[in-house]
Amino acid sequence: MKQKQVIVIGAGFGGVRAALDLSKNPELSVTIIDQYPYHSVHGQLYEVATSPTELTAMPELKRSVELPLLQIFKNSPVKIVTAKVVDIKFASKTVIVDKPYSYDYLVCALGSQPNFFSIPGASEHAWHFSSGYDALKIRGEIESTIALAKNNLRKKDVQIVIAGGGVAGVEVAAELHGMLNYLSWRENYPRHKIVTTLIDRSEAMLSMFPKEVQEIAHQRLEELGVVLDTGVSIESISKHELQTSDGVKEFDVLIWAAGVRANPLPTSESVSVKKGDRVEVDAQFKLVGQPDVFVLGDQCARAEDGGVNPLPGTASQAIRQAKYVATAIKALAKNQQPPLFTCQSLPYIIPLGPKWAIFYSKRKVVKGYLGYLIRQVVWFKYYISILGFTKGIHWLLRTSELFKRND
Repeated sequence: MKQKQVIVIGAGFGGVRAALDLSKNPELSVTIIDQYPYHSVHGQLYEVATSPTELTAMPELKRSVELPLLQIFKNSPVKIVTAKVVDIKFASKTVIVDKPYSYDYLVCALGSQPNFFSIPGASEHAWHFSSGYDALKIRGEIESTIALAKNNLRKKDVQIVIAGGGVAGVEVAAELHGMLNYLSWRENYPRHKIVTTLIDRSEAMLSMFPKEVQEIAHQRLEELGVVLDTGVSIESISKHELQTSDGVKEFDVLIWAAGVRANPLPTSESVSVKKGDRVEVDAQFKLVGQPDVFVLGDQCARAEDGGVNPLPGTASQAIRQAKYVATAIKALAKNQQPPLFTCQSLPYIIPLGPKWAIFYSKRKVVKGYLGYLIRQVVWFKYYISILGFTKGIHWLLRTSELFKRND
C-alpha cells in the first residue's frame, strides 16, 4: 500500500510531538519542515538571558535550549527539511520551499511572535524572547549597561523595565534577581542602584489567574525587590523613555513580555483570520474550508469557540492538540471518523527565581521549593518523551547543571 504523505510545518512543541506520533504509523510518510535545524525550548529562554557570562559559556547556554532535530528524530523515519516555507497551495496540495512538496495531510504549527499592539516605538526599542540568540542579546545588553554605569555613579539608577505582567513577564523579573546580584558584585556597583520594574495595565500581575496565585506571586516578587507598577498602560516608546498613562518613565533596558500574536500562515491563498492573527479552524483543528489541513497551538482559533481560542498558548496545550491531530489523521487515513477533541484546563508552573515556583491546578496550589521540584519532574518527562529515557536524563542533567549556576 502506498504511504500517505504528511507534512508538518514548524518544529516547536506541537510540531515535534505531531511528527513523532504520526511517524509511528507505517501507513504514513512524515516530513517536518522548519527554517532551523533544531527544536527551540522556549520555556527555558529566560534562563539563558539571566545566566552570568563567566559562570556559563555562551555557546553552551545557547545549545541548552536548541535540541537538534537530527537527535530527536534519530530513531524515527521522519524526514527533516531545513528551509523556510515560501507558500502553501491548497488547490494542488503542495508546500513550496526550494521545491514543491506534495501532501495528503498538512499540519501547521508555526507558533507565535511578539505582539507590540501597534504601540509606537515598541518594536524598535524593546528586547524580546523569540530564540536563544535573542536571550543572549538581552543578557549582553544588561551586562554592558551595568558595566558602563559603574563609571557614572552620579547616574540615579540602572532601570530595567519589563513590559507585561503575565507568566513570561513575572518569570523574567524574578529570574533576573540572581544575575543582578552577581553583576553588582562583579562590577562593584551598588545593588540598590539596579532597579527591576514590572509594568502591566491590569490591576494585578498574573491577572488571568485566581487571586490566591496573584497574591503569592506579588509577595514573592516584592521579596526579590521587584517594583510592581500595575494599572499602567504604555502609550509610546522612544529611546530610554516610556510614555505611559502614568506619565513618562525612564529605562535603560526594556524587555517586552506583553503578549504574542500568531505567526502568519505562509500562503498566498485566502484564509479566515481572527483575533491575534490566528487562523480559524473547526472542532477537529482543520483549517476552515480545507479538510486536509490542520492548524494547532498559537496559530489557531476554533470556530466553535467564536473564533477566539479559549486554550492558553502554553507548551502543554500545544502538545495535547498535537497528539489529538495525529490521532485524527491516523483515523482519516483509514477512512474512519476521528474522535472528538475535549478542551481541558491544564496545570501551570510559574518559575519565580532560584529553586522557587508556583504550581497551579484547579484543585491545588503549591509554592516554593516543592513547586520547583514539580517543574523539574515535568521537564524530565518532556525530555524523555522526545529523546527517549537515556538521552532525556542526560539532557535534563546537562541543563540543570547549567541553570543552577544562576541560583
